[in-house]
Amino acid sequence: MAVETSGGGQGSSLPPIVWPSQRVRIGPGPKVSEGAEGVAVHILFIADAAPVNVISEGLIGGLRSVGHEVLSYGPGLEVFFGSEVPIRDALRMHNWRGPRFYPDLVWYSESRFWPDWEGLDCPRVLTWACPNCFDGSDMAREADAVFLFRPQFIARVRELNPRTWWVPYGVDGTVYYPDLTAPKVYPVVSTGTPGDAQATHWAELKARLGDRMLFVGEVWGADRAYLYRRSQIVVDWHASDLWSDLTPMAMACGACDVANATPGLVDAFEPGRHFAPYRPESLVETVTSLLADGERRRRIAEEGCREVLFRHTWRQRVDEMISLLDEAKVILHVAKLPSQFFLDPSGGEA
Repeated sequence: MAVETSGGGQGSSLPPIVWPSQRVRIGPGPKVSEGAEGVAVHILFIADAAPVNVISEGLIGGLRSVGHEVLSYGPGLEVFFGSEVPIRDALRMHNWRGPRFYPDLVWYSESRFWPDWEGLDCPRVLTWACPNCFDGSDMAREADAVFLFRPQFIARVRELNPRTWWVPYGVDGTVYYPDLTAPKVYPVVSTGTPGDAQATHWAELKARLGDRMLFVGEVWGADRAYLYRRSQIVVDWHASDLWSDLTPMAMACGACDVANATPGLVDAFEPGRHFAPYRPESLVETVTSLLADGERRRRIAEEGCREVLFRHTWRQRVDEMISLLDEAKVILHVAKLPSQFFLDPSGGEA
């Protein structure tokens, strides 16, 4: 796995990183409990594979962990017949070639391709992470329900669709969790890519900390969790008016997360208790004071970790989302599908 790093190399006081993806894994990972109360929903989930769409990976895993049946469709996922194929035809081809799947619900999580989901005789749900990132207005109007992860866009999207809800980001508790035996060998870790407006503050922090700060480019999954578990402090880069799904990941792994107190983040977590808030101009002061105050740093890390794992896993999040859909009578528990789902692509009986 090729990643860009600074710090932790030859001549540095930081130990080198041996990524989990480069090692042989021995033994089973954390177990997810099986079964769920209530009626299992059959969901056709349309998205990209991670790392392009980490949110979708979490949602798919969360839905399966509470007992729902999910068929993932999209680039790099279980089934994909190409971006030009309408979803109705793709489902027909899947049912003709393999085990049949009859969805109660179609769930689209923004991705690089736009599916044609017309002609599906079941409810359609849109997960829209950020309306500023891509224009999903037409899909929002057509959807039976919309979920947003950033609350500042609620009023704007509800003008398109009144069945719009804000839910906080979640984390995959089978990947992101603390390890009390892991040594905290990295004083400060910065992951992601600082934007142009943050580059100056990042450079100031790097100049102040020297080789006590490790910068790593885009890493995901077990590799990111491995790094977070061994970090005392994680500096979370995101725009001043947005919050990032990286924040709860660092918190879940037991790192003290330093993040901008943005809408969504302050609605889900308490600044100063679950994470250390900063203003761009005070970033250096915030980080250096935490490095000097081990008791405060550990307290924030413990409180943040507890809050994420108790309230903000994807398993808990999808339970809330399915409940909202159920209460709003969006979900049809018994699928009533038209006959085209039983036909092969040539039009004959399957």
